[in-house]
Amino acid sequence: MVLLGFVCLLHKSLVVDAVNPFNNNALETNFSVNSGGHTYARSMNIGTTQFSDVSSGTFLNVAGPVAIGSSYTTFPASGNGLIVEGNVGIGTTCPGYKLDVNGTIRSKEWIVENFTACDFVFEPDYKRMDYKEKEKFFKENRHLQRIASAKESDVNGMKAGETISGIIMNVEENSLDIIDLYKENKEVKKENTEIKQELKEIKKRNETIKRRV
Repeated sequence: MVLLGFVCLLHKSLVVDAVNPFNNNALETNFSVNSGGHTYARSMNIGTTQFSDVSSGTFLNVAGPVAIGSSYTTFPASGNGLIVEGNVGIGTTCPGYKLDVNGTIRSKEWIVENFTACDFVFEPDYKRMDYKEKEKFFKENRHLQRIASAKESDVNGMKAGETISGIIMNVEENSLDIIDLYKENKEVKKENTEIKQELKEIKKRNETIKRRV
């Protein structure tokens, strides 16, 4: 790294700037020198005059947008944002994805864009499995339709968009199955009521015949 511009030493911090060491383009590096003559950067402040030391818990303090990656140097990050060209790893030294986290993630919202909607389930020409077909599928595969098996998930992990899509499809199919069962149950109740009425009439006629005899 080559630094060109105004350089001054202030309270064990290195300030580099073309004009003013205290404007929003300032870079400060707190350093110390050991007995071997080596220089160690303890903390760095970029774009801010509010100097922070490692004692405050901050090693890098940046006021402004940051872009990482040779292809991203001409793309300014919005606001005080951060854009990264390569993969980002948290809790791992070998990230294999754009964001690879070895740990628990907590958030208030999660948006999956590459998502297959399942509204086709409600189309009139869509054919759902009947209970015999579902029973056969469960016995042979031991998992829901369009949901990865436990063995596959153990090896490849669970794909959120694919899994959510599969769950929604199964819920929608089950909802339609419940409606069909409700209709069938309603018809059965109606038939039972009619049968009970017929039995009541038959019993009444039998009693009339007995009295005559």
